[in-house]
Amino acid sequence: ISKFHDTYPFDGLLIDINEIANFEDGNSTLKKEKESVMSKFINPPYSINNQGFKAPLNTKALAVHAVHYGDVLEYDAHNLYGLSETIATSKALEKIIGKRSFVISRSTFPGSGG
Repeated sequence: ISKFHDTYPFDGLLIDINEIANFEDGNSTLKKEKESVMSKFINPPYSINNQGFKAPLNTKALAVHAVHYGDVLEYDAHNLYGLSETIATSKALEKIIGKRSFVISRSTFPGSGG
């Protein structure tokens, strides 16, 4: 960021496409007895406009029922990756410009607006 700022001074940054992605549809091996329990995460009761046609949440993403360290489901942690990247970018930019930075992120999570 510092080298870029030396060439093109700026006060803010846009972080785009900063979610963990998978160019295949997310999938993981589940035991048959857990499939029905996990289907609520793959196809939740609400429908979002994923991929422009209300595709399942694991379309072009990690499997939403993948398990992270500490038994945290990807379903619950998906946008934390983007939040942590936003926090790191904001801190780095503030160090470079010496004042409060302006960072917009496509991936948000509660508390992102800090």
